[in-house]
Amino acid sequence: MKSNENSCGFTLIELLVVVLIIGILAAIALPQYQKAVDKSRVAEAVSLLDSLGKAEEIFYMGNGSYTQNMDDLDISLPKATGDTETMRNTKNFRFSTADTAAVSPATFIGKATPQWKYLGASLTLTLTATEGPQRTCEDPGATGFCKLMNTMGYTAANTGGNGGGNPFGPVHSGGGGKD
Repeated sequence: MKSNENSCGFTLIELLVVVLIIGILAAIALPQYQKAVDKSRVAEAVSLLDSLGKAEEIFYMGNGSYTQNMDDLDISLPKATGDTETMRNTKNFRFSTADTAAVSPATFIGKATPQWKYLGASLTLTLTATEGPQRTCEDPGATGFCKLMNTMGYTAANTGGNGGGNPFGPVHSGGGGKD
């Protein structure tokens, strides 16, 4: 039998090596892609909660108290079916305001709660007339949410779970700069 030295194509071993290399690259790339997606989702929450805080500060300056009714604010938050005046849902987060009138009309508490793999964790913004804003990351289930915040460069109070950090930087006010 004659061997055909001019045959074209790949051997089975060559194909298996290529598939193995592609598998290794995919195993490395997929977790990094997921981390980037999670960071973009969290950036949405930080941005919307920061905007909610700014709108509350403006409302306070004009009225002498904070409001829990998001419809009273000069801000356009996403609104979906089932939303109320104190709660808004987005694809990734639920934003809510707490009733602080019994405590003090000069206090506002806004919260963003993830609606994907970090269930149970939350970002909280507390504004008071006498103190600066307090921002906290809560992760009682140790889902890694606060740790993700820390990798994004946000550090401060963490009230439980896996160590980590505060998902917020300083409050932005006027002039476009950070305080």
